[in-house]
Amino acid sequence: MEEQKNRDQNINCVIVMYDYYNLGKMLFQKLGAHTKDLYLLSIVSSYKQLTNYNDIDLIITTLPIDFI
Repeated sequence: MEEQKNRDQNINCVIVMYDYYNLGKMLFQKLGAHTKDLYLLSIVSSYKQLTNYNDIDLIITTLPIDFI
């Protein structure tokens, strides 16, 4: 219940980067030091995995964006 409340009140974020999970966590922690409004939904390694989430507010990526 508390987790759902956090999702509703914060900016739901997904980080898209190659298989460097620890680097993604570090990036999120650095961003979180500047704002408490971010809620990390997941760290994924491909854009296809974004379809698993329907409540994303912000996507942070280090991968090339080919579909825009």
